[in-house]
Amino acid sequence: MIRSILPLNRVLLAVVAVLVALLVGLERDAVETRPVESLLPEFDAAAATEVRLVASGGEGGTTLSREGPADPWTIDQYAGASASASLVDGFMSRIGAMTTLDLVSDDPGRFAEYEVDESSAVRIVVLGGGADEDDDALRADETLADVFVSSARGTAVYVRRANDASIYRVPRMPLPPTDPFRWFDRAPLVPYENVQIDRVTLGGEAVGEEDVVVVQPVERFGTFQDAEGEPIPSPVARELFERLRSLFPTGVVGRGDGTLTDPESAFLRVDVRLRTGGELGLLIGALDDAGVPARRGEDDLVVLLDARAVEGVLAAARALID
Repeated sequence: MIRSILPLNRVLLAVVAVLVALLVGLERDAVETRPVESLLPEFDAAAATEVRLVASGGEGGTTLSREGPADPWTIDQYAGASASASLVDGFMSRIGAMTTLDLVSDDPGRFAEYEVDESSAVRIVVLGGGADEDDDALRADETLADVFVSSARGTAVYVRRANDASIYRVPRMPLPPTDPFRWFDRAPLVPYENVQIDRVTLGGEAVGEEDVVVVQPVERFGTFQDAEGEPIPSPVARELFERLRSLFPTGVVGRGDGTLTDPESAFLRVDVRLRTGGELGLLIGALDDAGVPARRGEDDLVVLLDARAVEGVLAAARALID
């Protein structure tokens, strides 16, 4: 009985071995047929001069631009205001790292299903080129990227190259924002630490006829006094410095509209003098829950501040007066 079964087992084992070999061969052929490669093999972030982020349906968006590889990225919609370097660099890295690993469809009839058609997707166009001879500026005559992008589950997106039916899923890539303010460099208007500050002066209607002055003597760092040399409690002075560092832009008004050009008419004037000799001036408009206009230094870009943050500065100033 056992002898009669053994030949059958050998046959079955042989059949299984053949099937396994066929499966391995098919998988190898499939990999060889569709190799994983860069989704944008011609993309070069260092050569990019312009990034266009077009909202779905072509309504609105953001354009980032620069002249050369060493120049900062700026936002066209804000008349050349600085874009966040970290946000742009991270975005460009993700664009360059996209691959064809996860192909989800090559059927044009499924564009709407994955929302990678022109009416639903965010369109990303990156232009640029090499540097011209004897010039540090980059050309802008080549299309380095042209893709349609939509959200997928988690932190992933679906991506389709323009004029291509293939749709890919790209992991660990959030959908890029098309709102210009999302790209704006939202650094605090007063970015200095206490150790860097030599003197702060507050003036204008908000503080009354007499300027409020806080001096931090070089010979006695960590102590504070007013313009006449009278001591100011350290916690009160530090509170003012902390409140000034809390002034972050919440919006952008624009440039050259005549807002806050006269220091004498500003609701609140803030002058910060640094130990290194540098100075920073702020002009802040009247309180408004919709946003308080402000302008820094010689820059004519007017931004908006949160009214509560400005009220915090005024409360700290009143504590100095009292």
